[in-house]
Amino acid sequence: MRIDDYVIYYKGLNDTHQFGTGFAVHKSLLSTVKEFNPISERVCTIKLNTKPMNIFIINIHAPTENKDETDKDEFFEEVTTIYDEAPGNTIKIIVGDCIAKLGKEPAFRPTIGMHSAHEISNNNGQRLINFATSRKMTISSTTFPHKDIHKYTWKSPDGRTVNQIDHVLIDTRFRSSIADVRSYRGADCDTDHFIVVSRFRLKLKKNYSTGKTTAKFNLENLKSDEGREKYIQAVGKE
Repeated sequence: MRIDDYVIYYKGLNDTHQFGTGFAVHKSLLSTVKEFNPISERVCTIKLNTKPMNIFIINIHAPTENKDETDKDEFFEEVTTIYDEAPGNTIKIIVGDCIAKLGKEPAFRPTIGMHSAHEISNNNGQRLINFATSRKMTISSTTFPHKDIHKYTWKSPDGRTVNQIDHVLIDTRFRSSIADVRSYRGADCDTDHFIVVSRFRLKLKKNYSTGKTTAKFNLENLKSDEGREKYIQAVGKE
């Protein structure tokens, strides 16, 4: 569906909105979308036509920390299968609500960075690290120095607890393509998460019948309160 300047690609339980993953793609980038695959309420993927390589993004919504271990095993098995079946000539990125607290344990480097908001990884965090390590990915959301307020991605309903549980992962050989990851507050929407913005150094191929031109990810608009609010309202209306 289209909302303002964005087209929403979404998969979820429409009756409860308890789960769901999706992408909001700006109209200027629609020609770069090769395929959207709504796999389940917890996982969806999108392929973008980019150069020098295409981009394959997996959007995930992980089980909570207190879920049964079997549920967590099945979830990461699904994500692993999706990752492994992606074309080899693509830049693979994973984003989403991982519900994973990542620490600063030296044993987990260089999969994680030194700038997590937490000291010790929880169970979900260790699972995410194990997955990233096994697939030679870097968890970029822990590699950039920011104030803690710009690391936290979730706040409890009573406002007393904040965590960094939403993350961005990328194939390690392309980790330099991510210039920054941080959270922003102030968006006026019904959510307990803060928006997480990643800056990419990538070019997109934009196809026309008369030829080809290049376009870039324009994430600068998300730095303003108006831009962030417009983006999250577009996603929240689905």
